[in-house]
Amino acid sequence: MPDHGVDAPPPALLDVAIAGRTVPLLVQPTPLAYAFVLNRSSGEPVFGVEELAVAAAPGEHVRRVPARPPPLARVAYAAADLVRAEHTTEEHATFCREIVERGGAVAFPGPLGAVSWGGAAADPALAYAFVNTTSVGGIAPAAPADDGDGVARVHFWWDPSAERAGQAWPCQRPPWGELVALNLATGDLAWRVPLGITETLPARRQRTGCPSAGGPIATAGGLVFVAATDDRRFRAFASRTGEQLWAVELPANAHAVPITYLGGDGKQYVAIAASGAGDAEDSALIAFALP
Repeated sequence: MPDHGVDAPPPALLDVAIAGRTVPLLVQPTPLAYAFVLNRSSGEPVFGVEELAVAAAPGEHVRRVPARPPPLARVAYAAADLVRAEHTTEEHATFCREIVERGGAVAFPGPLGAVSWGGAAADPALAYAFVNTTSVGGIAPAAPADDGDGVARVHFWWDPSAERAGQAWPCQRPPWGELVALNLATGDLAWRVPLGITETLPARRQRTGCPSAGGPIATAGGLVFVAATDDRRFRAFASRTGEQLWAVELPANAHAVPITYLGGDGKQYVAIAASGAGDAEDSALIAFALP
């Protein structure tokens, strides 16, 4: 597993009815794509843990992961997962194929991690937690290099044409980023949907999902708001179903967590800071009134 150097995001705290009793929960998503659901009074895993053998991580032979929920993002890769021209473009597919042909082990999650610092949002009434995820890998080349730990690592993305457009094009087939809902009463995934679009692709292929940095918020009115993606969008989803209800283009990427508040006029507002890297002159704090 590549050393992604990403700190664990903050946990979500809520009380949920499980098997007829109220349980105080701590939901801890991790950069390695798992979410631990713990009883915050006892510290015990609510749905148990499993031990996985880890062959590729130096000094690590067994990794403890939750028995439930399942991984929130991609944690494995096979040759059939490599992107093809019908998913994006011939240029991109060729670029990625050449990376793989140079050799090395492809690992997920990659250096960016699967869950960023934004962490999870929660809806206690629904007993759901919501996490935006990134599925972007890394490659440990077959020939080691002297980079401090003896291993050279290269990225499993960045088609040059996409880089000029300001978006990453990972080398596995989409989705490249998702919004995921965890059912905390059962430990299952309630739903998962692609989060983000790649506008430089043909219209029928744009719903790829995007890498993201930031996090969501959930409201008591049954909505999940999230920006975080590299497509300059701010979106609202239905908490129960994952249906996208609204989207607006921002002047810059919003790698941030939204806030919601009650205005002096009695209306509820949601606000987001749009100030993605390289977009400083277009930075703005933008508020929207909820209907």
